[in-house]
Amino acid sequence: MLKANEELFRLVSSISIYVCAVIQRFHEIAYIADSRKDMLDGINSFLQDSIVLPPGEYDQQKLRPILDMARERVRSQQAKKALRKPSSGD
Repeated sequence: MLKANEELFRLVSSISIYVCAVIQRFHEIAYIADSRKDMLDGINSFLQDSIVLPPGEYDQQKLRPILDMARERVRSQQAKKALRKPSSGD
């Protein structure tokens, strides 16, 4: 019974962390969205940046390349966004 409770706890913890991230990101998207399209584009962007794994035991060494690739993609996207923004000093 303890193992089932432990698995349930891990599942609920994972979901709550994900939901908190979703709520924070949704708030950011909703605040700056000017149209329905902006809102949908923001949600799609969030979903593209998400990696969801089913509950279970994972070897962190096997996940590291996936996480490193995801972090690099985020850095690359942030760099592209920074280049697209006009400088405010002009």
